[in-house]
Amino acid sequence: MNEIDRSHPYWHIRRMAERYAQIVDSFYFSYYKYIPQTLVDDRTVFKISLNELRDEELVFDLLYSVPAGYELAIHSLVALRDRNFTHIPMADMSSQSLSKLAKYRAYLDFSHEQQFAWYKSGRSFHGYGDEFIDMAEWPAYMGKLLLANEPGMPPVVDPRWVGHRLIGGYAALRWTKNTDHYKEIPKKTAR
Repeated sequence: MNEIDRSHPYWHIRRMAERYAQIVDSFYFSYYKYIPQTLVDDRTVFKISLNELRDEELVFDLLYSVPAGYELAIHSLVALRDRNFTHIPMADMSSQSLSKLAKYRAYLDFSHEQQFAWYKSGRSFHGYGDEFIDMAEWPAYMGKLLLANEPGMPPVVDPRWVGHRLIGGYAALRWTKNTDHYKEIPKKTAR
C-alpha cells in the first residue's frame, strides 16, 4: 500500500474530518496552474466524499497523479450533510519565520479558540485551523488575515492569496510540488 507521509497536511484534515464525521459530506479540491501576477485562476474543481478522504490510497493517487504543469490544492469549502457549507480556516503566510506566526495569533483566533497546524511550504507557511467556521464568518476571517499585515512592513499574510481567494469564494492551499515554481511539498513544522 502507498502511504502518505505523516508530516503532510492530509493528516490534519483527516483528523478534523473524523471529528466532524457526523455532519461532513464532502471536501473540495482542485488541480490548478499557477500563473504569476494575473487574475486568472486556472482550476479544475472536484469533490471527494468523506469516505474517499478516509481512503489513504485514493488520496495518495490524487497526490501523485496530478496532471503535468498543475498542482493539487484542497479548498476551505466543505459540504455538510444538511446541504449547507462551512469553511476550514486557512492561511498562506508570507513569512518564513515560525516566531512571527505566534505574534499574529490574535488575527487567527477568529470567534473561538482555533488551533493552527503549520506546514512549511517552501517560501512560507501554510496554516490550517482545527474548527470549522461559518460561511458568514469566512469573509471577515479573510479580512482579519489582511489586517495582520502592518503598514510599511513586509506582509506576513500573502495579500494576493487573500485577494484571489476572496474573488473565488473559498481558500485553497497546495498539497503537492509538481512544478518548478514551488520548492517543496508542505510539511508539518509546529502547532
